[in-house]
Amino acid sequence: THITSLSPIIDTIRGALSLSSTTAGFLTTLPLLAFALLSPFVAKWARQYGAERMIFVSLVLIVIGSLFRPFGGIVSLMAGTFLIGLAVAVFNVLLPSIIKREFPLKVGVMTGLYSIMMGIFASIAAAISVPIASTGIGWRGALLIWTILSAIGLIAWLPQLSDQTDRGQDRPD
Repeated sequence: THITSLSPIIDTIRGALSLSSTTAGFLTTLPLLAFALLSPFVAKWARQYGAERMIFVSLVLIVIGSLFRPFGGIVSLMAGTFLIGLAVAVFNVLLPSIIKREFPLKVGVMTGLYSIMMGIFASIAAAISVPIASTGIGWRGALLIWTILSAIGLIAWLPQLSDQTDRGQDRPD
């Protein structure tokens, strides 16, 4: 949602912040750069620190990034977008393995459900960003609104941290 909500309102942001086309294009490319930079290290860090902790830290990053983007100028918008990209890179690497671990007999169904839900929510975010930005809250509010969902996700993930010891994540090798 955080990534797909940006592109539909990029022209509005461009006008508000007087961005060049190149800068606006770079802004939409930042999450992909974050994926490329972080993805190779995620599995190793998950083995070292635990997948659940990595997801938690990523949820914190996504909330922080969501709060950075609408406040300030282009630097905070870029920094927040990059943080969100880093967080999503962790999700992309770890969530399929968590699904495999937690649902070993239903990997196909659960991975399919996960993929469908990602597509649905990404589509909703893209579809409603412009109408939200057209209200009194503007493009900043249209980006900020997704912080609420991220904060809910962060709170909902907290029990996973206490379950980590039960899964053997914290046992020394």
